[in-house]
Amino acid sequence: MDELVPEELFDLQSDPDEVRNLADALEHAAIKTRLRTAQQDLARKIRDVGLLPEGERFARAQGKPLYDFGHDENQYPFERIFATAELASSLRQDALPELKKGLADADSGVRYWAALGLRMRGATAVTSALPELRAAFNDPSPEVRIAVDQGLAQFGGGADASAALTELTRLAAWGPNDVFVSIAALTALDVLDPGTLGPVLAGVMPGLSMSGPVPDARYSSYVPRLVEDLAHKLGIPKPPSGKKPGKGGGE
Repeated sequence: MDELVPEELFDLQSDPDEVRNLADALEHAAIKTRLRTAQQDLARKIRDVGLLPEGERFARAQGKPLYDFGHDENQYPFERIFATAELASSLRQDALPELKKGLADADSGVRYWAALGLRMRGATAVTSALPELRAAFNDPSPEVRIAVDQGLAQFGGGADASAALTELTRLAAWGPNDVFVSIAALTALDVLDPGTLGPVLAGVMPGLSMSGPVPDARYSSYVPRLVEDLAHKLGIPKPPSGKKPGKGGGE
């Protein structure tokens, strides 16, 4: 996998193609701090709902405007979610105890970022958190389960990886699952090792559902495109197209 970096800073005057990342350059530390603070202040000011996966936003808002949902502390405890997202994306290794603790938080947004933070730190972090990740395998939020499953499928090994891969293929089916859940699961599957993924998907791909309800017609083509790209990448037949999806709810 490509190396992850927590922050990027580019001099667009001398480096318009953004090739040289200056985030770790001491001479630019003040600029980086100023820009980071400005970004954090704006996120707090608008209570950025983009910290939640799209499906989670739809499920929580329940038809309310996202602005109203985002400013309802009972539905969206912004500061807790934001703090965990910042901690997760910092890639600091000393954050592991807090990320493990976050997997048991009452809010699914916190649990989602805790799972992402562990996966982003790679095999060592995932291995160190196997008890917590196994406990989160049955999380009530499918978005959290997908984040946990991807980490276990990539770095868990053995029975953990096998169970996670099986769950991801189950969640990839559109119709039995919400369209956003299917999209998230297919996106997670796409980053896994083709040598491991191919034989598993070859067995389930023919029966994979590619139709289901959507909250808006613009989402209708997402799952079929993802499935087609994944089948092409793995060199396996794609499932037959289902009936045209209709508008409606999800999981």
